[in-house]
Order: sequence, then C-alpha cells, then structure tokens
Amino acid sequence: MKKKVILISAVLMVLFLGRRSYVTWFSVIRVAFVNFQTISMGNIARANWTN
Repeated sequence: MKKKVILISAVLMVLFLGRRSYVTWFSVIRVAFVNFQTISMGNIARANWTN
C-alpha cells in the first residue's frame, strides 16, 4: 500500500512539473499591443483570422 501511494505521488509530481515547464518555456507567446491605433489593431486582427 505504501509503495502504491509513493508511486502515485511520483507520477502526479512528474505530471505537475511537466505541465509547469510546458507553460513556462514552450507555450504560446502572448504579445501585448501598446500604443497602436484602433484601425491598426483591426487590420492586425483581420490578418490573423484570414486564411
């Protein structure tokens, strides 16, 4: 029983650390647009949504 608890704890720790490192280093980069005019933001948004 004790080995099972240790194994489950280890698996959960690996999953937690894997998720945390993915979010920290490999996830989508979010860029803040500061000091853009509204028309520029509309053009950028439209360019991102067209195929």
